[in-house]
Amino acid sequence: MDKMEAIEKKNEERKKALDLNSKAPILELLDENGSLVTLESLSNSNALLVFSEIDCPYCINSITKVNEIVKNNPDLKVYYINYNSEPEKNKVYKNKHKLKASVLSGTDMTFERYKIQSTPTFILLSKDNIILQIGGEIDNIDFSLLSKKL
Repeated sequence: MDKMEAIEKKNEERKKALDLNSKAPILELLDENGSLVTLESLSNSNALLVFSEIDCPYCINSITKVNEIVKNNPDLKVYYINYNSEPEKNKVYKNKHKLKASVLSGTDMTFERYKIQSTPTFILLSKDNIILQIGGEIDNIDFSLLSKKL
């Protein structure tokens, strides 16, 4: 397979969505303080992953609603995963936008594993890291799915 075929195959694979009710892919990213966050560290807690980019206006506009979700759901772990951003930039981003969620440094590999095609993308995970829902708007995420998995 030549280089162009490999790139095309990779792009085609990324267009396929993750399967609902399947285990979430590997996650190993640094938070805004430089601490490692893994998929295993999310176990035993429901989680909302917000795939984002620092300069994405739609991502920034979602912060107010995400902060409300963090405030109203203390048992839900919420992570903004900023594409190709370093921990120090994420710390500035978090403070500038008064974001109450942790901010992780997203990598190409993570965005590929999670098949992210646009930002923001919201992925709701159960306590056992099963993908419950994937959506492009926070208002369309059904948090009642969490109580069905308890």
